[in-house]
Amino acid sequence: MKRKEWKKQLLAGITAIGMIFGMVLGIGMPVTVQAAETPVITDLRITISEDGAQLIAQCDYQNYDAQSGCVMTLYLYRMETNGEAFIAAYKKIPYAGEGRGTAAADSVTDGTYLASVGMDYDGRVVQINSEHYYRVTQSGNKVEVTEVAGAEEGGRSDQERHGKEDTCIHDLAYEIIRPATAEKDALMAAQCTLCGAVLDEMEVPNSAYAAFQKKTIETIRNTRTNEVIISTQRWISFHQSVLEAIAQRPDVTVIIWYRYQGEMHEVTIPAGADVCPLADENGFCGFLYLKQIFDETSL
Repeated sequence: MKRKEWKKQLLAGITAIGMIFGMVLGIGMPVTVQAAETPVITDLRITISEDGAQLIAQCDYQNYDAQSGCVMTLYLYRMETNGEAFIAAYKKIPYAGEGRGTAAADSVTDGTYLASVGMDYDGRVVQINSEHYYRVTQSGNKVEVTEVAGAEEGGRSDQERHGKEDTCIHDLAYEIIRPATAEKDALMAAQCTLCGAVLDEMEVPNSAYAAFQKKTIETIRNTRTNEVIISTQRWISFHQSVLEAIAQRPDVTVIIWYRYQGEMHEVTIPAGADVCPLADENGFCGFLYLKQIFDETSL
């Protein structure tokens, strides 16, 4: 994974997306006041579901509520021979004072696994790992889990590197692991540059909307016909950049199919229409406004 240079480029890209839509995006949790009692993690391990089909990371916790000053996430990592860790499953631990957290993998491949809890104090992340590594094998529809022989030695090695409490104050680098589509936001992973742990995955806000605008612009600009159909189940507005693309193709009629309040609607922008002045002061034009200007019907 690329290091701090990539992190700077990624954060600059997120900011650029925000500027397009009149906002600056950020990552991380708001600052909170840490409670007197620190959350306690016990019985952190890997097990299987009752039917033996799923691999599960599990832990018990105490002293964890909305005043704890951190957000805790339970991870199931698959460890590679080169020392890198990949997230097989993760789940935010709910504020409940005390309880049991679980994170189940949707699919399992044979290998060595580790359970871990990340405690995020507004960007300062403390990682707590299970005492043992676990060898996982799959036989038919069943999963078998055994503690790896000599795992205690591996645990001591981690303690020597991260401190007696087997924790690491992480330096995070970020990488897009799933690009945005017109329907789904991009997915970004955070990995520690010190210990290599993958600590979190998060969606990049509004990146799907930016992808929708980009795809729409490309469709209008590149069409070789005199009519295009823009269909969406999610969005109900265009950015000014889309209106400019329509103005640059006065030979093209643009038909918009969109969902509003559970029903599909259609509005047609005739070829040559003067659309650039239709954007509001923030640079947007809603489909509900377009229907006031042009013909609109329910599908």
